[in-house]
This record gives sequence, C-alpha cells and structure tokens, in this order.
Amino acid sequence: MLVRALSLLLTVSVPAASAAELTFSYKNHLLFSHAQDPGDVAAPRTSLFMDESSLHGDYSNYKFSVDFSNQFTPDADSSLNRPFTLEKKTATATLGNWEIVGGDSHQELGRGIALSLYRDPVFGVDNTVEGAAVKYSPEGASAGVFFGRVNALKSPVAINPMEVTLLVDNEMWLTGAYANGEVSTDTRMGGHYFFAAKGPLEDRVFDQTFHTAGGSFQKDSIADEVDVYAESNLLFTSLTAPGAPSLPMGMGSYGSVSWSPFPWKAKLEIKDYRDYAFDFRRPPTLEEDIIESINISDVSATRMTVEHRQVETKTTLFSSYLFGEDRSAHSAVHHGVVGSRFVGPLGLENEVRGGYRSMPGKSNLAHVSFKVKKKTFKGQAVELGYRKLYEHRALDILPTVADRNLFDFTYTFSEKLNVTVGYEYLPRLSETLGNHFFNAGAALRTGPLTSRAFVGKTSGGTLCSGGVCRQVPPYTGAYLETHLSL
Repeated sequence: MLVRALSLLLTVSVPAASAAELTFSYKNHLLFSHAQDPGDVAAPRTSLFMDESSLHGDYSNYKFSVDFSNQFTPDADSSLNRPFTLEKKTATATLGNWEIVGGDSHQELGRGIALSLYRDPVFGVDNTVEGAAVKYSPEGASAGVFFGRVNALKSPVAINPMEVTLLVDNEMWLTGAYANGEVSTDTRMGGHYFFAAKGPLEDRVFDQTFHTAGGSFQKDSIADEVDVYAESNLLFTSLTAPGAPSLPMGMGSYGSVSWSPFPWKAKLEIKDYRDYAFDFRRPPTLEEDIIESINISDVSATRMTVEHRQVETKTTLFSSYLFGEDRSAHSAVHHGVVGSRFVGPLGLENEVRGGYRSMPGKSNLAHVSFKVKKKTFKGQAVELGYRKLYEHRALDILPTVADRNLFDFTYTFSEKLNVTVGYEYLPRLSETLGNHFFNAGAALRTGPLTSRAFVGKTSGGTLCSGGVCRQVPPYTGAYLETHLSL
C-alpha cells in the first residue's frame, strides 16, 4: 500500500467595517493510496485519491462552516468516483446564554453511554445530527434539544475508515433533550431522553425505533477527597413490521468512586450493559488500549485502579484489576495490570507495564511493555520502546497463538524535529504476509508548518483512538502529512 497524505490549513483574516472582525479558515486533507489487498497479495494494486476540505467563518456571535470531499479511483471501478460530496454544513449563533445551531452538530448524552455523535479522523468518523439544535446555558446549568437525521461521512479520508453499520443501507432520524445543573455547591444532577427511528433508504419506512431515557448524578467531595459519579439508562427497541418479535429492554449503567489523598489515588469503576444494542454511542470500556472494543452491548465489569506517587524519587507505582462477565462470549473476564514510572541511573526515565487477561475457556493474553528515555544534548533526547503480546485465542473452537513483538526507537533533535524507527516481529504470522515489519518516520515543526512522514510496513492489529479500539489490516507503504497555518 503506497499512501501519500497532504493536509493544508490556511487562515485569512478580513477586517470588517465595524468593530467586529470577519475571519475565515480553510483546511484541506488529501490522501493518495496505491494499495495492495492484505488478504490477496496476488491481486493487482489499485489507486485511490481522496480529498477533504473545510471552510470556516466567524463574525461577531455568528459562525458557519462547510465541509466537502471528493474521491477518485483511476484504475478501478469508475462508479466509485465521487467528484463532489457536500459532507457537512453548519451555521451557529451565540446570543447571551443561548446557542442556536442549524445544520450539522455533534451531540453526546451523559458520558456517551446513551448517545455519542462525534468526530475521529483516525477512523474517518464524523457523525452529526443534520437538523437543528438549541442549547441554553445559564450559570451552573445547561439544557438543550436537537432534531434531525444522522449524517455520517460519505467519503471518509482515512486509511482504515470505520463502517457505520446502521447507515450503510438505512436512514436514521432522532430527536433528544437534556438538562443538567448544580443542585448544591458540589452536587450536579442531569437527565436526558432521545428517540430514534431507522429504515431502509429506498423504502422510506421506519422498521425499527429506539427510546432511551437516562439520568446522571455527580458529587464532588462527598467525603474527604472522595468524588462520585453515576449514570443509568434504559433502552426500548421495537421492530415495527407486523408480527415482529418483541425485543428485551436494554440497560446501560456506569459508576465511579475516586479517592485522592496525595500521594495516593484510587478509583473504583463499574459498568453494566445488558441488551444495550445501539451503534451510536461510545460507553466506557474500562479495558486497556490493547483490547479491541467488540462487545459493548451485553457485558458487566468492575475495575479497581490504585496509584502511588513519590515526589522525592520521581517514582509512580500503579496497578489495576478488572473482573466481569462477557455475556456475548459466555465467559468471565479477568484482567490485572501492574506498572511503574521512575528515574533510574544516568537520569534514565523508565516506564514498565505488564498484565494478564483471561477469559476461561475462551482466550488469554499476556502483555508487557518497556519505555526508556534519556536526555542527551540540549533540547535532545533518545527513547527506546518494546511491547510484547502473547495471546491464545479460540480455546473452545480451534486454538491459535498470536505472538507480537514491537520495537521502536525515537530521537528528538529539538522541539521542531524527531525521527522514529520501528520493527515488528511476529513469528507465528502466515508466510504470505511475512514475519518481519520495518518502518521509519519523522516529524518536523517549523513556524506555521508541521509535517509528518512515514514509510515501511506494519502488521496491523488493534488500533485505538478516542476510546474506541478495533482491528485494522496490515499496512505497507508511505505517507506524507503536512499542516500549514498562515
């Protein structure tokens, strides 16, 4: 896969006739891919050119933005070409405590357990409500309503775009309302509700509806150095076709209690998701970033995290333990992690972490990582890293072993420049894809210009961003990404 990416940020300020200033900003992201299908190395490579542009304007209390994209496949099916796609359009007015939005807006209820329409460029995700939204924010409180259709990117500019399953061949409309505020100095309560209806694009008839109602409670300093948060939601899903079976009520709850008497910090978190199947949300997983977020609809878990900081020796010790039940996999889950950050001889800054995750009869995973950083000359540093994951999968079906070893070396020449070299060794990977993966990269920041470059191979695996982890395929190629601000 050969990938070249170019991103341009241009800002122009135009003086207005009045005291207010009219400003514009323009962003552009281009991605050219000449890719080899990792599942069929004998297939011919195909090229893909993607472009995304965004124009923003500000004047006094008013803002507007327009996002558009295009996509071309010069040596593949021409029906996939999209010369121009209007992705997003938004106009916003801020009038005192009121914010009025027409067009596309991101919405999140609670901590994303009920609803989360968000942007994540790593996975090419930008889900919005295309309609209208009104928010009222007096001191110590906020309330809002929104209505419209869910608008996902049609031509995401990303190497590994995440598919929005409910919108592939469907359309979804939703409306919601929320309110939260202080009921005392350290206490905040809130509630939210939304209704959504989904149906095939060609039929224009909704075949599934969703109702969600929930509330949250937050109390700071409920006791000495103790803070509490709790949220609970109910989901009612119905199939509208005659004779369709009834679906069980879903429940999604999350709670946390944190205790922070320096130098200690402890946090207890609980999640409980039961038959809570709705794609447009981003609930806390409580898992490490090495775990793909597969089941977030029918799983329960508790995690305890403890940290101790020693200022004199610049040492931090931390540990966590998660236990729960994955009802989709019909298995218990246990995951313990321990680690430390400390300064060793010769001023070496160290971080070590290790853990073991077990789903009895299903899978187990052992993982360990090391990072060592040493400051060299003025403004310069060298950093070494190693991560190993050893996993037994599908123990109840056809057992397999995955052994991943990742090395990286980074040298920082200054705040403006650093270079990285990476190597992955997977002894048990198929001979078709190979066992050795080398890559190199560099980042340059100079005035208004920021550039990043990469060339080589990666083995794919779990990639995490914005609290969401997923499996991505192997990658071979190069890219160049630049940001310019004028």
